[in-house]
Amino acid sequence: MSNRLLSRAANASPQTRRLADALVQARSAGTQVSELIPATRATLDQLAKTYIDRSTEPGVADGGRRPVRVPLRGWIVALACIDVELLLVVLRLINDDQFLVYTYFAIVGTLLAAIDIAVMRLPDWLTLPSYPAILALLGLNAHWFGDGAAMLRAVEASGVVLGVFLVLCLFTDTGLGDLKFAGLIGLTLGARSWGSVVEGFAVAWGIATVWGVMQLFRGRLKSRIPLGPYLTAGTMLALLWL
Repeated sequence: MSNRLLSRAANASPQTRRLADALVQARSAGTQVSELIPATRATLDQLAKTYIDRSTEPGVADGGRRPVRVPLRGWIVALACIDVELLLVVLRLINDDQFLVYTYFAIVGTLLAAIDIAVMRLPDWLTLPSYPAILALLGLNAHWFGDGAAMLRAVEASGVVLGVFLVLCLFTDTGLGDLKFAGLIGLTLGARSWGSVVEGFAVAWGIATVWGVMQLFRGRLKSRIPLGPYLTAGTMLALLWL
C-alpha cells in the first residue's frame, strides 16, 4: 500500500509529496498500534489516499494557478448575471451596513461560479485574495458603524464552515476549491447572521440535490458536479430574499 501511495505522489506537487511522505511514515510507525486498534491503519490509509487523489486531479496539484479557459459566452452570461445581482443588491440591501461586502461577493461569487461550470475548478488566484478583501471591508464597516460583533460573527461562521467542509473533503468527493469558497461564503453570510449561514447552505444543497435528481432521471448525471454555482445561488438568495 505504501509503495502504491508513494508512486502516485511522485506526480503531485512538492507540498503534497511531503504530506504524503509524512502520512506514509506515520502509517508505518503506527503499524504496531494498528494491531490493537484496526481503525488506526484504515484512517491513515484514507488520509494519505485522499490527499494524493486530490493533488493529482487537473488544476489541483498546482493550486489552481493554470490559465482558466472559459468560453466567451460563459463570460457574457457571467457578466449579465453580475449586472442583475448588483442591481438587486442595490435595490434591496443598499441600507445594510454590510452593503460593500455583499456587493463584492456578488461579483466574485458569480465569476467563480462561471469558472467552475466551465472547467470544474475554483482557482486560488480568485478565492484566496478574497479573504483579506472581505475582512478589510468588514473592518471598515466595523469602524464606520461601530459594529465589531458582525466581523467577529463572520470570522466564527467562516471557521465553522471551513471545519465542516474539511470533513467533507476528507471523506467525500468535495474538492479543496469548494472548501476555500465555502469559507468566503461563511464570512459573507456570517456578517449578517447565523441564520443566514444556515439558510444559504441549506438552499445551496437543496438546489444541487434537485438538479442532480433531474439529471439522474435524464441520464446525464456526471460523477462530479460543480458546487460553485449552487453555493453562489444559495448565498445570493439568502441575502436577497430570506
